[in-house]
Amino acid sequence: MSAEGSKPGSNARLEARNRARSVARLAAVQALFQIDVTGADPKTVLIEFRAHRLKEDETGRDGESFGPADLELFDAVTAAALDHMIDVNEALAETLPKEWSLPRIDSNLRAILRAGAGELIGLTQIPARVILKEYTDIADAFFGKSETDFAAGVLNAVARKVRSGEF
Repeated sequence: MSAEGSKPGSNARLEARNRARSVARLAAVQALFQIDVTGADPKTVLIEFRAHRLKEDETGRDGESFGPADLELFDAVTAAALDHMIDVNEALAETLPKEWSLPRIDSNLRAILRAGAGELIGLTQIPARVILKEYTDIADAFFGKSETDFAAGVLNAVARKVRSGEF
């Protein structure tokens, strides 16, 4: 066991850090959704999120507090998705089944796929398996099994293409 792992409260700190990172990814999906659906200027949306939506704890449908978001990761994920949008859309389009096009996909699911693919492409220091798990969990929070499996399959295929060395 590492010295950090033996300190009292280290598990609680690690859990809080991981939760803050999950909340950041969820917020990034929400911001990308808003940008996509409204056509709003990305910079304006991100400023709004930082000023109003990320100052307080996110809460779930059952009213449970998720805690604050990791703002650095929120910025990194949204930047990765937006800065690499051409590559993200291309990777997703190449991975989707023939009968599906990116515009045909539900806008919430499209935001999840773009955030996940953006993170896979632009944030290579984060293990692909972590990214896949996080976005599968987000899809599961919004959708049923078939959509969650679809998102997991698409992101897994993108990961194997852009991060083949990790598999």
